[in-house]
Order: sequence, then C-alpha cells, then structure tokens
Amino acid sequence: RLARVRNARRAEDATDATGLVYLAATMGPLIRYIVPGDGDEERHPNVFRLKDNVAESAVTLEQIKDSFLLPGEYHFRFKTWDQRLNRIVWLDVVDEDRPVPVFEGRVMIKVARVKL
Repeated sequence: RLARVRNARRAEDATDATGLVYLAATMGPLIRYIVPGDGDEERHPNVFRLKDNVAESAVTLEQIKDSFLLPGEYHFRFKTWDQRLNRIVWLDVVDEDRPVPVFEGRVMIKVARVKL
C-alpha cells in the first residue's frame, strides 16, 4: 500500500488511510483555532488548512487571513510560551509578514469576531 501511495501521480490515486497522510503532506499545514464567542473550547479546536505549503514555523498572519474560512472581520491572538513570565500567553501579532508564534510545534489561534 505505501508503495502505491508513494508512486501516486494524482491526488485521486491516494485513497486509502495511508493516502490521507500522503495528501496531507502535499498541502499547507493545519491551523488550529477557537472562537470563544461561539462557545469553542481549546481542548476541541477547529482546524483549517493553510493555502500555502510552508512549515508551521514560517506561517505569517497574512497567510492565515488569506486562508481563514469564516466570513467577516476577525482579530487573531496566538498561543505561545513567555519565558520571562514563565507561562502561556496569547499574543497579538501586528506585522502580517513575520512568522506567527508557534506553541509546541503548532499554530494555535484564539479568534475574536470584529464584524460579520
């Protein structure tokens, strides 16, 4: 099975469970997010796939805004570890071209709806 997936020429050729791993590797990273105003909880985040195929450590706010699926205007806060405070914090990012914070190897966002 693995050989068949590795040799798949088109995405449609990879249809088994191993194929799902193959397909995930050819697309952008999964971005995890919660919208607390909608009752979302951090232990059960929503996900969307970034349009650009980049490492999670290189994801920018501009890419997130471009790939975010919900209609409306949103404010994004990113989960990260603050070494100075020695605790988890949610960081506002203002520079859309710089990589966003990553927590434990993943991008995790708390999203606040500004306007529908």
